Amino acid sequence: MEEAVLDYIAKRCADRLEKVEKEAAKNRSTLVAAEDIASFDKEYAETLAAEKAKYLPANWLTDAAIRAKQISLVSHALKFTHSDAKGSSLLVEASDTDKHQCLSTSALEDIHTDVVGNAAALDVANMLLLDWQGKRVLDYVAANDSAPFQPFAGSDDQLAQWMEGFSQALKLSDPASHVLAKQVYFPVAEGEYHLLSPLAASAMSHALYRKVQDSRFGDEEKARRAAKKAKRYAPGLVLDIPNLAIQRFGGSNQQNISLLNKRRMGIGYLLNTEPPSWVGKLQPPESEVAFWKGYLFKARPVLAELRNFALSSQNLESTMEVRAQRQRLVQNLIDELLQYVSSFWLLSEGWSKAHTGLPDYLNAWLDIGNEDIRKAAQSDKDTWMKSISDNFARYVRGVLETRKLQLSDTEQAYFRQQIKRESVRMTKDLEAML
Repeated sequence: MEEAVLDYIAKRCADRLEKVEKEAAKNRSTLVAAEDIASFDKEYAETLAAEKAKYLPANWLTDAAIRAKQISLVSHALKFTHSDAKGSSLLVEASDTDKHQCLSTSALEDIHTDVVGNAAALDVANMLLLDWQGKRVLDYVAANDSAPFQPFAGSDDQLAQWMEGFSQALKLSDPASHVLAKQVYFPVAEGEYHLLSPLAASAMSHALYRKVQDSRFGDEEKARRAAKKAKRYAPGLVLDIPNLAIQRFGGSNQQNISLLNKRRMGIGYLLNTEPPSWVGKLQPPESEVAFWKGYLFKARPVLAELRNFALSSQNLESTMEVRAQRQRLVQNLIDELLQYVSSFWLLSEGWSKAHTGLPDYLNAWLDIGNEDIRKAAQSDKDTWMKSISDNFARYVRGVLETRKLQLSDTEQAYFRQQIKRESVRMTKDLEAML
């Protein structure tokens, strides 16, 4: 672990020196006089030496231990509620609670600890989160084990100061809410309540974020998706998460919310929690009225379009274009009815024998397996065809008519004529099938 700490400090040093060198080169290029250049080079050498001294392991750890109190290691962070909230956050480890049969932070096998506080001290947080063979620096600090820092300490007192300083990041302040925090008054007895402060589960959000990112951009997932697109076989499953929502935190200053929020680029995924949309199983109509009401419900869009057309054209001259548009809409209504009727053909043959509430014309039309009814209907086809056309015209008229729109007897007769013609055609097709 001490090697991981040393490598981390060395990388921080290299990044800082690179920035100093680039800035110095830019400033030096503006100088002309030899004296100014010589003076600048001297100051730069001193600055470079001072920067290098800051990143000597003992010096950097001393400074980091002092700044560690500016951050807190948490699993639930308040600033996701509001970036200016100053209340308490919470650290929950997997061992702190039993595993429940529900989705919660305690159910995670690997909890990624988040960091809140002064964004300028996130370098300290990243050092504490260094992982070596499944154990983090902060785990050593929590166990009061100074092994990661011992090779760099000049004395036992210095080592103790470092451990005391770094342990401050693990200590949470007393629970406190804030005017910008969410609060819920939960009644527990008459006149009494608990004041709850919901906190965003950043560790849970991070686990979900990694899962979604892997399912979209992981090398194996991309290979599977490419194979699927090319209609080729690929081992494994392609994971799709429908209706995924994205919530953003922190704007351009994502690190002001938390360290993990910065790593997630301010993105929080929200799974779709809508109730399932059940598709009801088709049931035989209980009565004649139930059948026609079911049809009118399915034909709502076409009925609305026909009503609007009739209102807008009732004072227009009956041109060929107007008649063609009316015929098209009426034909759409009939198509809806015929499609609705054909859906009942999928029911078990003879179902109408158990539904005595239907008239014979509907039994003959809807239940193609009821031979007794169909044979009786064949002998009086004109009667049940007339029943279909009359009821179609009557129910459609009842829906279309308003105070502004009154259908004439001629228009109602037109509805009857159209449905009768189509019903005959449909029945002939049915007889050919049988």
